[in-house]
Amino acid sequence: MRVMEFSKGRHVALGITVAPESVDAFLAELRNVKAALLDWKAKHQDRCERVIFTVVCSLDNHEAIESALKQTYDSEQDLSPLLKSVNVDVALLDSSGKPVKEYSLSAAPEPITHARSKPWWQFW
Repeated sequence: MRVMEFSKGRHVALGITVAPESVDAFLAELRNVKAALLDWKAKHQDRCERVIFTVVCSLDNHEAIESALKQTYDSEQDLSPLLKSVNVDVALLDSSGKPVKEYSLSAAPEPITHARSKPWWQFW
């Protein structure tokens, strides 16, 4: 697990990257994720704005990992209130690091599209 803090002005974000070999390994890693999130919240309190989960693993594990993150967001005793108080983004990458799916847990999980249309004044 890699934990990174980012700040913009007075707001702080926490990036958590994990690369589990299996769903069981991911579930075990959630204990470390929980500790990191609780430490971050205690350290920054009301300045906490966003959590970004990046999971790099086999495509076969993505559905179960999404379900585990959703369950944590919805009902985990200590983390659910914390996660619901900030924006939560999830990026699922395949084993080679290519993006497969990105979405927000803070709203309906719709994929974030990277293809943006150019402004009318931008030609290139």
